[in-house]
Amino acid sequence: METKLCKTCGRELPLTDFRITKGGGRAHMCNMCITEKRAETRYKRAHVGGGKTTPFSDPDFDGKTIGDVWRLMCRAEKWLESRGCVITLDGEFHETKIRKLKKE
Repeated sequence: METKLCKTCGRELPLTDFRITKGGGRAHMCNMCITEKRAETRYKRAHVGGGKTTPFSDPDFDGKTIGDVWRLMCRAEKWLESRGCVITLDGEFHETKIRKLKKE
């Protein structure tokens, strides 16, 4: 039975304990070390502050009520439409797309 040395933990393990790489060889870390590293990364993202855990913040809208934000958006839409732009809402996330109308 062939074995390989894990470069992370230093244990000599059978080849079946190492993942196959895209090139057809074996990974330099054993499956247990990979699992531990992924768990540590997930923990750091969730608890230490890495990753996208902070909410979106915009100084123009922070502290305003939903009604105030709605009124600001309606005024912006009217302003854009008066300058030849069209705003369409589509897709699941209601992404705003602005495109210039062709003048004839």
